[in-house]
Amino acid sequence: MCIPFLTINFAWNKNRIVPNDINEVKSFLNDVSNSSVSFENIIKKHLCIKAGMKDEERNEKLKWTTFQLSALRSEIQNDGQWEVVPYASLPQEKQSILIDEKEKPNIFVLQFKNKSQSSVFIWVSQGRIKSFTTINKGNAKIFVSFCP
Repeated sequence: MCIPFLTINFAWNKNRIVPNDINEVKSFLNDVSNSSVSFENIIKKHLCIKAGMKDEERNEKLKWTTFQLSALRSEIQNDGQWEVVPYASLPQEKQSILIDEKEKPNIFVLQFKNKSQSSVFIWVSQGRIKSFTTINKGNAKIFVSFCP
């Protein structure tokens, strides 16, 4: 279960990006890049954290998420120039995430203009950030998901 968040979603098909999703990603990244916005506020505003976790598990997940947000903030602040592009717009050889084809319109890529090889993949679900963390599995990446 996600923390409640009011959003209006537009109808979309496989080739069309939902405007609210890319706007949510940009809002999330702007907040992450702003040192005056606490990680706690970013988590509450943008992320979807699994419900029903025991306190210990939830605290560990929040620590890990805060660590990931800190690393992302450093990367954004160090580079300074970035853009968000739809994952589906990448050339096929650059699409390295193991994910259901129907989810591709929900994935965006944070590309740093000063680093050709560094990208962050961001998965949006129901107006919330489902994940911004991937791990390598062989020659592909898989998402570490924050919510179901």
